[in-house]
Amino acid sequence: MDLENISSDIMDKVITEMNSYDYNSFSDEDIKEALNKDYLSVKNFQALLSPKAINYLEEMAQKAKLFRERYFGNSVYIFTPLYISNYCDNYCVYCGFNSHNKIKRARLNFEQIEQELKEIAKSGLQEILILTGESERYSNVEYIGEACKLAENILIM
Repeated sequence: MDLENISSDIMDKVITEMNSYDYNSFSDEDIKEALNKDYLSVKNFQALLSPKAINYLEEMAQKAKLFRERYFGNSVYIFTPLYISNYCDNYCVYCGFNSHNKIKRARLNFEQIEQELKEIAKSGLQEILILTGESERYSNVEYIGEACKLAENILIM
């Protein structure tokens, strides 16, 4: 299966928004308005990220708690991340695996994946999140599938 490389102007939009964001232009009223809304506009969100919002950290924490309880209840799930490869063909602005980032690349072999899974199993944790960059060459469907089979066999004993 050929993956499509999608060109995007998202990075340019993010940089333009960031450069036009005047951190100091927000007032107490802007922060209070944002805190009283259930759905935030970009402007509301920016107000909550502004330096002026430091005086409202407790209110923001309470609002975040309210939303967490509304959407997730009191359940807490702990996932153990297992990074099996950081090779990626994409240029996602938000991601550290971004193909343009100058980072040391690594790909675990199946023996290394098995060793990591056994260590995780020893800890008693059973919920695992297998993470990889999107690379046809280094993390194809077969590679990811085999890692999932190893996880199933080791963590569900």
